[in-house]
Amino acid sequence: MPPAILASERLLLPVASAQRRFTACAARRSKNAAVVDVYDAEQIQVLEGLEPVRKRPGMYIGSTGARGLHHLLWEVLDNAVDEVQAGHATRVDVEVDVASGRVTVADDGRGIPTGVHPRTGVSALETVLTVLHAGGKFGNADGGPGGYRVSGGLHGVGISVVNALSEHLKVEVWRGGRAYCQTFSRGAPQSAMTDRPTVRGEPTSGTRVEFSFDRTVFAAGVAFDPEIVAARLREIAFLNSAATLRLRVTGGKQPAAIHPVVVHSAPAAAPKRRRSTKAAAGEADGGVDETGAAAAAAAEASNGNGTAAAVGPLGGAVDAEGWQVFHFEGGLQEYVQWLNRDKQTLHAPLSFVASSEGVEVGAALQWCADSFSDVTVGFANSIKTVDGGSHMDGLRAALTRLVNVLAKKNKLLKEGDPSLSGDHVREGLGAVISVKVSSPEFEGQTKTRLGNPEVRRIVDTLVTREVSDWLEQHPPALAAVVAKALTAARAADAARRARELGGD
Repeated sequence: MPPAILASERLLLPVASAQRRFTACAARRSKNAAVVDVYDAEQIQVLEGLEPVRKRPGMYIGSTGARGLHHLLWEVLDNAVDEVQAGHATRVDVEVDVASGRVTVADDGRGIPTGVHPRTGVSALETVLTVLHAGGKFGNADGGPGGYRVSGGLHGVGISVVNALSEHLKVEVWRGGRAYCQTFSRGAPQSAMTDRPTVRGEPTSGTRVEFSFDRTVFAAGVAFDPEIVAARLREIAFLNSAATLRLRVTGGKQPAAIHPVVVHSAPAAAPKRRRSTKAAAGEADGGVDETGAAAAAAAEASNGNGTAAAVGPLGGAVDAEGWQVFHFEGGLQEYVQWLNRDKQTLHAPLSFVASSEGVEVGAALQWCADSFSDVTVGFANSIKTVDGGSHMDGLRAALTRLVNVLAKKNKLLKEGDPSLSGDHVREGLGAVISVKVSSPEFEGQTKTRLGNPEVRRIVDTLVTREVSDWLEQHPPALAAVVAKALTAARAADAARRARELGGD
């Protein structure tokens, strides 16, 4: 029988137990720390294939939220638009099933090459979908332009990133009378590429990519927003006036109201690209111009065969199959009218397309009386540069300088008066600038800012020449722009004086 435990010993038992637990925990922490402190060759990880994309998706698409999800669609869409910019495609269809997250993008371009690639030993189709930095937009070995003179895709990353972050991806290609197909899941091929003759009713050329994003990668609850997709297609249609883009949305909230519009006119031939500093026909200096806006609405509402179409809330005409159609033959000029559609404009839109040193610059500008800020939208190779860049810097610098020079030259600004600031010159301005550069320098894979330093100089030079010529040919418009800027400057000065008096 064990000896009796004294009362004093019973008091010490909890303390001893706590000490033992503390000692055990300290030993475990010491062991774990030793493991963490180990840093040798075995701790160096080598990610292969598309593993880096799945490990760190934010590096390639910006985030795993709604912005990153839409970036998947932009990557596939940009490839189709590159075919449009190269003159090989005129049509792009985008279908979005909001409920399932399935997206299909189809174009009538040349189709992704399907021959065996000499380095990878598999088809070029499988190569571009499974190998990072594999693509046709780096340029040829001799420094030539490769498959594209101008493109939004640059890094050979986009479509393979979409593949890596998709639960399912299917690509179909039509080239040379043959139809090819291959399926993938999370970046890995699920089948060999099939090859068969095309059949009646199939496209003669083009690419169709269907993918469903991987819900284990993206944040819970994210989904494609039809309004965001429609806005992007509208921008592309404005920038590429010869192309027709269509959008069909299923599996989600459908448009509430469809208003029929009947257009009795045959589609006009695509305008030839030319340098132009002349505003639309029927312009009236210093007046509100609505002709172009009406034409834009009619062009978007037309279904191309003179029959009835309908206009839905996503902003495009709706054809008989439920596709929203985006097509603007007026290009950037119609774009700036779209931006200013609810404003009182001071003059007809000013637009031009000009080139220098291999860089093409297109711009459209229009000042408004009832706007007190500027809306300036920039694009490089049809990619929207939401963070600006050298092309937008060149535009702003040129406008500030040329308006001041012309104001003093035409006695609208006295010699002794201070120069107008850039903010005051741009007050009420709606502007679109689009540059096409053979070797653009985007800041990161999401391409939100253009970095080419030479583009600023080229844009500055061309905008100064073209806009100065137009304003000198339209004195009432120049007077209205300068008066608007002077009013803004005086208001800012009055506000500053009021603050100073209030501070005293």
